[in-house]
Amino acid sequence: MVDRKCAAADRDCPGYHLVPTSGWMGDPNGIIFHDGRYHVFYQHNPNDMWLGNPAWDRMDNVPWGPAANPNVPKGLWGLHCGDVCWGHAVSEDLVNWQHWPIAISATPGGYDAGGCFSGCTVINDGVPTIVYTSTTRTPAAGIRTLRAQSIATSDDGMVTWQKHPSNPVLADVPDLSGAIHAWHDPHVWQEEDGWYMALGCGCPNVAGVILLYHSADLLNWQYMHPLYVSGAIEKSGDRWLVPDFFKLGDKHVLLFCTGTPDAACFTGYAVGDYVDHCFIPEVEGVLGPGCAPSAMAARTLLDDQGRRIVFCQLGDERGDVNQRQAPRTGVLSLPWELSLLDDLTLGLQPVDEVCSKHQPDWQFENVTLAPGKTWRADSVAGDMLELVAEINVGQADEVALGVRCSNDGTEQTLIVYNRLEQKLSVDPSHSSTDEGSCEEGCGSALKLAGNEPLRLHVFVDRSTVEGFANGRACVFHRIRPLLEDSVNVELVATGGGAEVTTLNAWRKEAVKITGLDN
Repeated sequence: MVDRKCAAADRDCPGYHLVPTSGWMGDPNGIIFHDGRYHVFYQHNPNDMWLGNPAWDRMDNVPWGPAANPNVPKGLWGLHCGDVCWGHAVSEDLVNWQHWPIAISATPGGYDAGGCFSGCTVINDGVPTIVYTSTTRTPAAGIRTLRAQSIATSDDGMVTWQKHPSNPVLADVPDLSGAIHAWHDPHVWQEEDGWYMALGCGCPNVAGVILLYHSADLLNWQYMHPLYVSGAIEKSGDRWLVPDFFKLGDKHVLLFCTGTPDAACFTGYAVGDYVDHCFIPEVEGVLGPGCAPSAMAARTLLDDQGRRIVFCQLGDERGDVNQRQAPRTGVLSLPWELSLLDDLTLGLQPVDEVCSKHQPDWQFENVTLAPGKTWRADSVAGDMLELVAEINVGQADEVALGVRCSNDGTEQTLIVYNRLEQKLSVDPSHSSTDEGSCEEGCGSALKLAGNEPLRLHVFVDRSTVEGFANGRACVFHRIRPLLEDSVNVELVATGGGAEVTTLNAWRKEAVKITGLDN
């Protein structure tokens, strides 16, 4: 059970976001709505605060590892990733969560001894089935890349899982006439003629690729052709991972984590038509922040209300030492609802369940922001808050909403809208007096139409800040304020004045995340 009172040693523990009971939490995996419950699986290292494990960091003397290619990031080959397994959390309301037993974990000496990595969950004739990337730590017969795709099933309502005796079910990479430095993260869906798999792939210095496979039974897979290929690697990298392919409205959407090893990653998307097993993109974009290393691994589910809901890894930018000293690290985003806008771009907003419904604890109206003059929201204070503001930007170059602000201004985290750059961003450069915790921020394009006001919806959850704007942009960051009085909320406009039409604020309560037996 996660103690949401958070002892002093874990003062940064978010109170109403999904966090692990211990160890490291990474990408969401195989999220699915089934039998009235939301199931969120996630990459999990229960025995370490990082994806890596110090014991594995010393294994650099093997011919297929970092010694042979120093540019290969740790973990890519399944050699440096500690005890990576699938954690499992379940909810009936997207607010309160129950941790169930670890779903799948490495089998020593087996085809997945290097860890159980990203994948998806489907229902096959009523049987819940996980499709995941299994990794070895030594070359094995039929597994050329140390990576393969495997499956596991459950016969007790997803509480426990059994790996299939035919694993790995897909072990040989296709001949793409060149090197491959990524081949993993299966996403599977069903059509009338069987099952289809989108698989992440990358060709060094050539292209990021999503590959398409077909199977009649989830056990025997045939490679078909690329589902999508990057057009410009200088913009979207040469390694595309964690694909998620689904119908939204009358179009199809492909999400993918895009990047190049050792470069920033982000979640890219394409919207278009899916005809005869070919994806024809019409619009490309970025879901969420465009350059945050943790803005990755977005996974979606379709619930019984017809909503396409997405979870994303928020990661951890609080510095290596701080992460190592914490009882747990990593956090998932609040659940977002995706929508298809008129221009075929993706809209996103927090699901209704996580938003406060009662009368605001504080309300302000018609506040004038004079250029360069900071306005503090009187009496609004807390490290767990929900804020909704409507602002007429006017002639201001920038308008910023500050949270976790100290009395003297030495600590503050800013959600900034730049009218000239048409960009929403988070500025954590002064989030903490611990300089090792102040990382570079991230941004998301946001163009306001005509006299459209800026509508900010911000969630503050101790060390987590998640901000949305106008239903089509979001930013987030992990922070580590040290000052006890870093609980204030402020607004400021620069380059011109602005008007805060309304500002509503709510105190947020910590939710319990229990274990299966609690």
